[in-house]
Parts: sequence; C-alpha cells; structure tokens
Amino acid sequence: MDLIKLIRQESAASWFGFAFFAAVSGLANALVLAVINLAASDVAELDDERRTHQLTIFLIVVGIYVIAQRTVMISSTREVEEIIHKIRIRLIEKIRTADLIPLERIGRSFIYASINKDTLTLSQAAQSLVVGAQSAILVLFTLLYIAWLSRVAFVVCVAFIVAATWFYGKNLKGLNAELQEAAVTENRLFDLLTDLLEGFKEVRLNKPRSDALYADLEQISSEAMEKKKNSQSGIAKSFILSQTLFYFLVAAMVFLVPQFGKFFSSAGTDYHEVVIKTATATLFLIGPIGFLVNFMAIFANANSAAENIKRLDETLTEAVSETKDDQPNLLGETFEELELKQVSFHYQGLQPDNPFVMGPVDLTIRKGELIFITGGNGSGKSTLIKILAGLTYPTSGSMRVNSREIGPETYDEYRNLISIIFGDFHLFKRLYGIDLGDGGKARRLMEHMEIQNKTQLISDEFSTVQLSTGQRKRLALVVSLLEERSIYILDEWAADQDPEFRRKFYRELLPEMKRDGKTVIAVTHDDQYFDVADRCLHMVEGRLVTSRSPLDDTAH
Repeated sequence: MDLIKLIRQESAASWFGFAFFAAVSGLANALVLAVINLAASDVAELDDERRTHQLTIFLIVVGIYVIAQRTVMISSTREVEEIIHKIRIRLIEKIRTADLIPLERIGRSFIYASINKDTLTLSQAAQSLVVGAQSAILVLFTLLYIAWLSRVAFVVCVAFIVAATWFYGKNLKGLNAELQEAAVTENRLFDLLTDLLEGFKEVRLNKPRSDALYADLEQISSEAMEKKKNSQSGIAKSFILSQTLFYFLVAAMVFLVPQFGKFFSSAGTDYHEVVIKTATATLFLIGPIGFLVNFMAIFANANSAAENIKRLDETLTEAVSETKDDQPNLLGETFEELELKQVSFHYQGLQPDNPFVMGPVDLTIRKGELIFITGGNGSGKSTLIKILAGLTYPTSGSMRVNSREIGPETYDEYRNLISIIFGDFHLFKRLYGIDLGDGGKARRLMEHMEIQNKTQLISDEFSTVQLSTGQRKRLALVVSLLEERSIYILDEWAADQDPEFRRKFYRELLPEMKRDGKTVIAVTHDDQYFDVADRCLHMVEGRLVTSRSPLDDTAH
C-alpha cells in the first residue's frame, strides 16, 4: 500500500516504539474491561479492602492507558507532520529545478491538488491512523479475553468480524475508484476556476462567454458532486450494514451461544456470568470495530492521497533538469559573445503528425548589442527567446558562450547571465535574491520609471504590486535591472506603455542599458523605433529569415 510505503520511506523515527506504546494502550484498554467485569461479578461479595484493591488496579490500568495513549498520539502526529513537511519541501525543490516544458505538461491543478489537498488529507488522517492501529490491538486483546471466557463465543465473534470486514472492504474497493474519479473531476474544476479568475475582465465584458464558462463550471461541479454523493452514500450504507451485523453479534452472544450448553464456558465460571461477560465484551467491541470499519474509508482516502503524491514525485523527478552546475566560471568571468549554431527545436504537442519546428538558427550575439526580434504569431519568437534564456533546450545544434559550449554542467551558470521579462510575466512583491544595499539604486530606478508615487520600497518589499499592466512592467524592469545581469530579454515590453513612456523606453532606457554594456534582446512590433537597434531579426514559421540593420528596414 502506497500510504504504508510512504510512511516507512519518509519516517526517521523508530516505529517499533510507536507499536510498543500502541500495544500497551490497547492492552490497557482491554484490561479496563476485564477489571470492570471482575468487579461487577463480585460486587455483592466485595468488602472494603477488596473493593479498594480492585479500584487501585483500575486506576493503575487507566493511568498506563493515558500515558501510553498520550505518548503514541502526540509522537505519531508530530512524526506524520514532519513527513508531510519533508515531502512538501522535496516536491517544491523538484518544481523549482524542473524543466519548463515537462512542468507545463504536468499542469497546475495536479500540482496544487497534491501539495495542498493530498498533504492535508494525510495530515487529517494522522490521528485516525493511530487510533485505527490501537483499535485493532484492542479488538485483538478483547477477542483473547472472550476466548478465555468461551471458545464458542470467540469463534462466533471472529466469524462475524471477518464477514463484516470482508463485505465492507469489497464494497469500499469499488467506491474508492469513484472517489479517485471525483478527484480528477475536481482538478478540472480547478482549471476552469483559474480561467475565471485570470480572465475575469474578459469574462465580465462578455455575457455569452460568462454564461458558457459558468455552465461548464456548473456541469463539472455537478459531475464531481454526483460521484462523491454516490461513493459517500455507498460508504455510509456499508457502514450501517456492518454496524447492524455487529448488533446481531451481540444478540448471538445472548441468544445463540448459550444453546451450545456444555461447550459454552471454558473459564470455569458460572453460566449466567459468562453470558453477561461475553455480551459486555461484545458491546465493548462495537466501538473500536465501528471505528475500524469507518477507518477503512479514511485509510482508503489517505492511501489515494499517498498514491497521488507518489505519482507527482515520480513525474517531477523525470521533469527535473539534468543541469549540474557545481563548477562556477566555466563560461568565463564576463560575457562577451553568445553563438547559436544550427539550433533547432521540435515540439510534439497534441498533433504528433504535425509537430512545431523552430530552426535551424545560426545567430551570434555580442556584448553590448541591442537586437530587435519581430515576427507574427506562431513564428517561433517565444520559442527562440526561451532557448536564449536557457529555459528550453535545443533539440539539435549547439550554443556557445565565450566559445565554450553550454551543456548540463553550465546551464545554471548560463542562466545567471540572463534576466527576462515575458509577456505573461509574474511580479513578486518581495525582492528575492537581490542585495539592495541601502536601497538607493532601487529608489532611483523607480523614479526613472516614473512609478515612485505608485508604490514604495519598504525594506525588501514593494508596498503594492496591484498596478496597471504598464506600471507593473516598469516595476518588473526595475527588478530586472537590480539583478545586474549581462543579457536582458524583453518580450513586447512596450506594448502596454502610454505613447510618452514608450518613446522614453526606446529613446532613453534601451540606449542607457547599451551604454552600460548590457546586451538587450527585445521582441517588438514598434517599427517606428527600429532605428534604435543594432540589428533587427525577423522570424517566419520558425525560421530566422532576415538579419539586417535598421537602415535596411527604414530604406523600404
């Protein structure tokens, strides 16, 4: 079972200690029953001394139970939470080192569900796992006590328990598959909810789109509801039937077992006492057995969660980048030149017979160059800049920095040369990984970007990032410049700027970056500013079809 394997693999604690205290707790619980039964059978004959003696035994047994129960419950809960923390951090580590394309294939809904919902399921099941184990031990010792009272009663008990457990487990297997389907449906619901939130403005402006999206959300939510209703109803019916069987078990102890006459008692006790004690012991079993029956559903959910986590872990392992940048400066102390030689990229996508192909591309980019890239939708611009950024690896061809080829041992170092602002960029509120010093440079850059009155830098955080798209892009460029990289890639950065600041970007900011020795690669369609660039590269259907100077463009 994936849950048991997961706990055994991830736990650093000695589970022998947990098992010992669980066994002591279960035994103490069973002894409470035995002591109470013994005292009840002798209640008419007890003198004060014997009553005090039995009360002392009762208090000792209860004390042992409390200590053992407290130890195993607290220790196991802490251990499970440490296991969840370890798993969560390992998954996050794999996510941050994964390659872009396989990570996108996994999908956010599966990742979020495993890290949030499935780990929460394990956390909530922690106490139930412990109580379930203790209930099993308690049932075992209570059955041994019943066997001591009567072999026939023991056989009947075991037969009823096996039958009820088998029936419930058989039903639960099919119901658990339906719960898994419901989880998959809920992941689809999460994807659509993400569409609603990220595309809220578009949804709000288009009533037919809003209605259609809502209908889709309602349908998927209804599918998940029906699957969960069916599975949970099935679990409830099985639970009720199992409980009913145990009530029949109590009736069997009173009405059926005594009919066996001389075979009834093996403890040498009075006939009526045995009936009372076995009935009492059977009633005592209903609680822990009822919990065990219910626990099977909890265990199934937790096992399903462990299976999802395992699957995500294995998938992320395959997606983790093979880069091993443990030897810095393999590419040289400073950036001088980047060369792409016959670089191609093939993306299979959903149509294996018609894959997207970019390249081959031959391109040399030198320090301090200002390069514009143009091209229509689907021309391969985004793929090219991802390859230039080191986020996507070429299918064939080679890339060299300062005449040194980029490979697994140098990709991390290569990425440290680059800062990129994508069209769908994310702006972090906190300046992670940036040494601000006294913050003077950051404030000067914010003034230069004309956003000093829109947000403030407090310690290493912006007071807000809830700005217009153009202002957020300016703030992203501030962050990018604070990183002090050698190569800057800007994807349609000026598209959301007002005309005045767009002109400032092309006529002031880009030349300033060039003067500072920065290499700038900008994807743009602003042909009125092509004269600013050293070169303009144009892409069509994945091919770099032209590479020319701005004068060539303006001449036409």
